[in-house]
Amino acid sequence: MNPINQISSNQPRNVFRWLVVSWSTLILVFAVWGQWVEYLSVFDGARDSARESFNKDVVYRRWAAALGFMYVPITPETPPNPNLSGIADRDISTPSGMKLTLMNPAYMTRQVHELGQKEFGFKGHMTSLKPIRPGNTPDEWERRALESFERGEKEVVSIDPIDGEMYFRFMRPLFAEKECLPCHEKQGYQVGEIRGGISVSLPWTPYRQALWKQLPAHLGIYGGIWVIGLFGLLFSARQIQDHLSRRKLAEDEVKINRALFQSVIDGAPSIIYAHNLEGQTILVNHAFEQHFGVSRSAVLGKTRAEGFSRAMSPEDVETNRQLDRKIIESGQALETEEINVEADGTHVYQTLKHPLRDLSGRIFGIASISTDITGRKRMEEQVAELNRGFISSLENTSDFIYLKDANGYFRFCSQAMANITGHATWRDIIGKHDWDIFPEETAKIYREEELLVLSTGKPLIDKEEPFYDASGNQGWVSTSKWPLFNQDGEVEGLFGISRDITAHKKLEDQIRRLALYDPLTQLANRRMVDERLNQTMAASKRSANYAAMMVLDLDNFKSLNDTYGHPVGDLLLVEVAQRLNGCVRETDTVGRFGGDEFVVIISELNADKAQSTEQAAGVAEKIRASLAAPYLLSVAPAGEQDKLVEHQCSASIGVVMFVKHETSQAEIMKRADAAMYQAKDAGRNTIRIYGLPLSKLP
Repeated sequence: MNPINQISSNQPRNVFRWLVVSWSTLILVFAVWGQWVEYLSVFDGARDSARESFNKDVVYRRWAAALGFMYVPITPETPPNPNLSGIADRDISTPSGMKLTLMNPAYMTRQVHELGQKEFGFKGHMTSLKPIRPGNTPDEWERRALESFERGEKEVVSIDPIDGEMYFRFMRPLFAEKECLPCHEKQGYQVGEIRGGISVSLPWTPYRQALWKQLPAHLGIYGGIWVIGLFGLLFSARQIQDHLSRRKLAEDEVKINRALFQSVIDGAPSIIYAHNLEGQTILVNHAFEQHFGVSRSAVLGKTRAEGFSRAMSPEDVETNRQLDRKIIESGQALETEEINVEADGTHVYQTLKHPLRDLSGRIFGIASISTDITGRKRMEEQVAELNRGFISSLENTSDFIYLKDANGYFRFCSQAMANITGHATWRDIIGKHDWDIFPEETAKIYREEELLVLSTGKPLIDKEEPFYDASGNQGWVSTSKWPLFNQDGEVEGLFGISRDITAHKKLEDQIRRLALYDPLTQLANRRMVDERLNQTMAASKRSANYAAMMVLDLDNFKSLNDTYGHPVGDLLLVEVAQRLNGCVRETDTVGRFGGDEFVVIISELNADKAQSTEQAAGVAEKIRASLAAPYLLSVAPAGEQDKLVEHQCSASIGVVMFVKHETSQAEIMKRADAAMYQAKDAGRNTIRIYGLPLSKLP
């Protein structure tokens, strides 16, 4: 007997009653919870308003404290502060006769609180456990709050009565700051200590009224949901009753559905068949009959060995039996590829086998859906062959070629990329991220580029960027990245090609260095000095600080060249360059104009010309002393061993001071040269500053 038919007529009614009670309880719980959430929201709104009032008080006080004390007109509302009576100039008069009195931050805060209470009903009170003014004595609630601050509390909030009316009360501590000490240091306070607090009290009545106004709508919403639910339960109960009467009709429909099911599977292009646990065929479709050349009546009720003898070899029949046993033992569907040797040749099938269960869940048979994929497999083999050729070509390219999904994980790359990142084969990179194979900063740059390509759908073309190989050596690549789109036009990944341009970048650097630096001393050449001078003048214009330019000429360099030859002279020039670099800052510029003439630019000295001149003279003297020290140079006479010779060399130094753009670069150079020749005329190994008499040299 069917269990449904055993249900008494009272059981659905009892279930309905239980559901009504449960539904009503659930709605009540949600209604109470919703009203509680509204209360918390109103409470948080009041706290936010109080915090805002407190923060404004603190800002006003800090502003006033930053000014120290201020004078305001004496009015009935603003009489002289008796707590400032000890200050001699508490009350003054302006030339026009206006009476002014001194106001400190505490007095200002008290007046702001009085105005706030008058205008908005807010009560603000600055208080302390050690008040200077009696009016600042805390009430009982404020006293408890101040004591809790001493124990580490950050703020105190509650709803408490004040003069019979409920208020939302809020209080935070005030800390002693440097500006507070003139008034409070005598009380023993130090910077950072809690010296009191500001309480803010908001009338709670408007907030309570707001809650009560929301209550009818709140109850109406949940009441409506409750009524709708009751109608739903009533409808469901009727549906259950109707189900009992429709069951008979459903049983009749089963026969019709079976016929309809057979019609549907007969129209399916896949081969569909089913058999029971004894191996007897219980279902085949029209595609099965056509493919294997057998009639339905010839296989229904028969085993594979009996009915499939024309369609399957004995070996294939046994293979299918083994697969069936796996499905029955596991109770799970199984997808497999089957190879059958048939009369017209070998066929490959993609088959889904699924256990058939009755209403109790017991397996009574196995259904199979097979698709002949012989042609597709042949095409896959051809594609695989093409892929092998493609991969072979990528393994031999020197470019870094790769495919990534939208999350940045590698799906393919060339062998060259594996080599440069220290991986044995390109397959070792598949499934990895830039974070796994590059330094963090490099990976971050690459990911930002990829996210831009993925988000905009626009390619990145020929961007030059650095990269690091597995040994940490830096190189340069020219990178292009293109988005990959799916059939819906959505970006699902990207394709990238990076070409190693390290050698090209090094050549560019060499060319640039030859263009801007002296090849012998590696100092800035005339072109670089001009650029640095222009930059220094621009920086001086921004900061209004003076800068200096020095021109140096070696005094007895020619005699060294004449005696030992140019190679030894070059050694001296290199040593001079090193000594010059050791006398200045990294931000300063040292250059060589050719021969034995050098230039030094000292930037960002001082806004005062006298102090800047003294600083520049100090650097010039340091340079003069350094260059005047003896030089030990290696000399190699023809046919003899190398020997060291000592050479004494000094320099004549001309200095010019400049600021902003008061003169041109050419004029600065001209003045520095003139000062240098003055130094030579003065006997060499000396310093002259342009426009400054000898008697006024620092």
